[in-house]
Amino acid sequence: MSSSSAFFFSTLQTLLIGTLLLFCSCDTTPEKKAAQRQDEPKKEILIYCGITMVQPTMELAALVEKEKNCTIKISYGESEWLRDTAARSKTGDILFPGSPSYLKSMIDDGSVKKTVTVGENRIALIVKKGNPKQVQPDLHELLRDDLQIVMGAADAGSIGKETFFSLKKLGIYEQALTKALYLTADSKGLSQALHSKDADVVVNWRAVATFKDNDQFMDVLPLPEAQTESRPLVMGLLSFSKHEDLAEYFLQRAGSDSGRAIFTKYGF
Repeated sequence: MSSSSAFFFSTLQTLLIGTLLLFCSCDTTPEKKAAQRQDEPKKEILIYCGITMVQPTMELAALVEKEKNCTIKISYGESEWLRDTAARSKTGDILFPGSPSYLKSMIDDGSVKKTVTVGENRIALIVKKGNPKQVQPDLHELLRDDLQIVMGAADAGSIGKETFFSLKKLGIYEQALTKALYLTADSKGLSQALHSKDADVVVNWRAVATFKDNDQFMDVLPLPEAQTESRPLVMGLLSFSKHEDLAEYFLQRAGSDSGRAIFTKYGF
């Protein structure tokens, strides 16, 4: 074999070996890429959510988890506790209280940098299924001697604070407070008072009566406009969010037409 032919075959052999090594080291199959993505840690955000809005928030979170391949954790409870926990710990990504009043101080000090409205909240009288005591849609009914009532505590959750404002405006808060069997911290406690038959009527967010666990036990009596106001449901983006891009996407998703439709479905 001539020296030129030997050089040609040697060069060709080198190219073939290099090409094989390249393919072996760079597996670009979809399965390999998917496995690599699964090995990567998922982004995770934490939402502080008022207990009344947990169900629609969980439904929306499940959609966003699929869309963004992420993890969304939800810490729920009464609004004042949620706000204080977020402010004290400087952790979490979204604050979603039952009333926008709980966002104000954090907006003022820069802890909440952006908000979006996703629906509205309004109080109502909620009674046992079938309304056996024939309660009328009027807050003055709380003063009836034949009714057992349970109320939210004004210094705890958003429902207690809203009840206080509405009854105070009518000049009957102290009378109703004296008559109450006991006070609860949040809307869940008020629902439990009807489930356990402690109360004939409670003042609660109207959406609560539409929840699957409640609708067979209770009915909602909408109150007249003169006795109550609707409160916007507002989410706030926390300035100390570690995954601000994902948290902001959740806010945008919640405020979209399809996102607001989820909250409307649950009575908000």
